[in-house]
Amino acid sequence: MDRFDRRRQFRAIMNSKITLFVLIFLLFIAGRSTWALYGKNQEAAMKKDFFFRENEGIKDRQEFLKKEIHNLKTDEGVEEILRQKFNIKKEGEEVLVVIDDQESGEEEKSSSLKTRFDEFIVQIKDFFR
Repeated sequence: MDRFDRRRQFRAIMNSKITLFVLIFLLFIAGRSTWALYGKNQEAAMKKDFFFRENEGIKDRQEFLKKEIHNLKTDEGVEEILRQKFNIKKEGEEVLVVIDDQESGEEEKSSSLKTRFDEFIVQIKDFFR
């Protein structure tokens, strides 16, 4: 009999509303914690990818700088850099400067857009007079 009473008490406790509420609450807490860990895992994966790409960029930059240093150790490399940056020429050479027409075309486009806009404003003012 004592055994049956203990089973009945156990079933009564398990079927009570308070027990159900406590179990649901614990399930909610566990789910929320799991979701937070999932979010942190996703954030860590994104940061890992970002830093991996950044590391690759740094390695590429390092290789480029090593090549530039190697190039600057030669007389031809120094001469090339001086000619590019400072337009230096050797004796007997002439420097030819080439100007692109695209730059002047862009200026014309921007000035034509300004005049169109000004004409539009004048038309609107005339409309309301």
